[in-house]
Amino acid sequence: METASGGSEHDLALRPLEQAEPLFSQVATRLIEAMEAGVFRPGSALPTEHSLARQFGVSRSSVREALCCLRFSGYVRAARGSGSFVTTPHKRPKEPQRPGDVIDLLEARLATEPLAVALTASAVRQGQNIANLDSVRSIAIGTHLFDMTTGTDLDLHRVLLEACPNQALAAAALLLLERSDGPLWTSVRNRAWDDGRLPRQWLGHHQAVAEAVMQGEAERASTKMAEHLASVVANVAATTALDPAERRRAGGLVARHGAGLGRPEEQRRGQDAL
Repeated sequence: METASGGSEHDLALRPLEQAEPLFSQVATRLIEAMEAGVFRPGSALPTEHSLARQFGVSRSSVREALCCLRFSGYVRAARGSGSFVTTPHKRPKEPQRPGDVIDLLEARLATEPLAVALTASAVRQGQNIANLDSVRSIAIGTHLFDMTTGTDLDLHRVLLEACPNQALAAAALLLLERSDGPLWTSVRNRAWDDGRLPRQWLGHHQAVAEAVMQGEAERASTKMAEHLASVVANVAATTALDPAERRRAGGLVARHGAGLGRPEEQRRGQDAL
């Protein structure tokens, strides 16, 4: 069977999918590899959902979730009634390049991560079978055992998001999380870790989120995650050069989402800088 780019199904060089990683994530990764290898060129249409499901040996729902990931991350665009088309590389999102990009990303994370943990908590209360719940439980009861490094911080968010029962939302939130890396983010995190107190405070925030999830308290889980991310925004504002408009936006995010922080040191520094 010919693809829209002129290649055959075998051009995808499919390998057996691993069960340890969500199928939609593996499909998305394989499609990105195919795009980067030139199997699907910019402007060309991807095969239909039915065709991709057959080639990968997965359900159409897994393919749809994979395509959702690719659209969100800028690899493809959807055309109503025509399918998904590969975008040009320069239109794909980059790692944050300027301080304002960090605020953009944190604002987007504030729109997704609190909802993701709330859905997980609701599913726990309803007795649903939740993937990765044992890892969430370990955050709730064992954070005192963790060595809180910059990598640990991302891993804790990743565990909490991977447990979300809405896979499309989880995929979107995880893609945003993966963009929370690179030189600019490393610089922001290093300044936080130089403080010494913030890492332990943030570890406590993660524990509070996990406890709320395990207790099935959706509203509290959402609030605690939002407060944590607002604390991160405040730290960015306190330690990063922002233009006046970005500083006002950061202040608004802290004011809306950080009310329950009780103005600990990291919020107080952030507010003083706003």
